[in-house]
Amino acid sequence: MTAAAVPERRNRRDMRDPSKGTRRPAPGRGAVLESSAALDGPASDLPRPGQSPDRQDRDLAFRGLSGTPRPRPAVSGQPAARRPRDVPLTHPARKNRRPRRPRLRSGESIEERALMAGLVRKSFSSPEEVRPFEAGKGRLELVNMDSGPVGRATFEPGWRWSEHVKPIAGTDSCQAAHMAYFVSGRMRVVMDDGEETEFGPGDYMLCPPGHDAWVVGDEPCVVIDWQGFADYAKR
Repeated sequence: MTAAAVPERRNRRDMRDPSKGTRRPAPGRGAVLESSAALDGPASDLPRPGQSPDRQDRDLAFRGLSGTPRPRPAVSGQPAARRPRDVPLTHPARKNRRPRRPRLRSGESIEERALMAGLVRKSFSSPEEVRPFEAGKGRLELVNMDSGPVGRATFEPGWRWSEHVKPIAGTDSCQAAHMAYFVSGRMRVVMDDGEETEFGPGDYMLCPPGHDAWVVGDEPCVVIDWQGFADYAKR
């Protein structure tokens, strides 16, 4: 090793100056890097390179290294408006919309919803809607509940769906699904596939769509339905 090379190596080892707390740049390398002792916090509290000024201010304020973060400039010279917490965000088109019927939760029955709603009394003696059948062969009386309308239908002797309701419904057969209880009288129901059954007082009926029916005998048939009378004989 030559004698000229020894002073050069000594100068590279002595780049740090303890008295000033700074590191002088090596020949051909970057700018001066201040030591952490000259700052108010550890080196980990410094903002990372590449952060925006707003992000740096927030980070410094969070660590107690700076004052209040610099406010963001307002758009078009106006301050940003904030919606008060007590003002609901409601679309104008939904302001006058009729409230929806509450839906049953998973596993909740109509009886449980009725208990939650409290005691309710309605009478078919003063129904909320009455729909007469064709040729005066009976009528349907409706009361509205949270779970849907409940109807009491009185079918006079000689009534037949294909003659006295079909002109109102406009379908080849009755497309309503019924969940009904027979109070008095008798009725025969024939499905589109040919299956038929006769019902009388005290019978409970579950009937899918696609059927015809008529009154049997000379006594009016009175039926209470919880499912199929919402649009039944509705003009």
